[in-house]
Amino acid sequence: MTADMETVERRLAAVLERERRDAMAYTVLTVLATPVFVTMAALVVMAAAGFLLSGVPGVEIRDAVAFYTAANAFLAYMIVFVLFGGRRSADEFQFEAAWIAGVVLFLFLLAATYVTPWPQSHPLGFALAYALCGLVVLGLIGQVRLPDDITQMPEGENFFLALILVVSGFIVTAYGQVFGSSWLWVPPKGDEVRLGAWLLCKLAADPDRAMASDAVQGRIVGILVRLRLIGVTDAGAALTAKGLDFMRGVK
Repeated sequence: MTADMETVERRLAAVLERERRDAMAYTVLTVLATPVFVTMAALVVMAAAGFLLSGVPGVEIRDAVAFYTAANAFLAYMIVFVLFGGRRSADEFQFEAAWIAGVVLFLFLLAATYVTPWPQSHPLGFALAYALCGLVVLGLIGQVRLPDDITQMPEGENFFLALILVVSGFIVTAYGQVFGSSWLWVPPKGDEVRLGAWLLCKLAADPDRAMASDAVQGRIVGILVRLRLIGVTDAGAALTAKGLDFMRGVK
């Protein structure tokens, strides 16, 4: 299969721009729709109200620890979901560095919530710090690689349980993209797109033969893998079915 590299480069640039736009919309909308985002926003509003009304005679602001407890329970559930959702069997059980970092930060939040007087002594500052740390926890655990079908509705299971699992998968993948997908916020440069086009042309010239994986490096490779145009394994890199369709469509 032969293709003009300049044509491939133009088409790849257009696909990258469209995919970035769609991925950013999906990520932002999912993040905004998550219960934790609503919780964090409510915490800031409540803390701000407590700060502003604390000096008003006759006005008493209730303790917000119960509210933080709900947020802690949500974060704990997401941590457990990622731990068990990221493996298919007991043989695949492992603690990834990003997951461990998220757990450590979550334990710090627990200590700050229940051991220190910060929620009452500094309500606004603690709410802002908690919101930021909570988002970072989700971003860290979102770096754990989950099965590709984690956001698909399982068959033959209780509907509400399946719905919870699907929504959890959406949340984790969305926050993982926010914190781990630099291409969403920094678009690929011209030379990166050119390199990606060259790689696609090289793989398309001999689709039955994989390219050595040590020769396939750089940020654009990760982007092409994320878009499922190529696949990289220990055996090397090769076009996926989607990548073959992409190259066949180049005119």
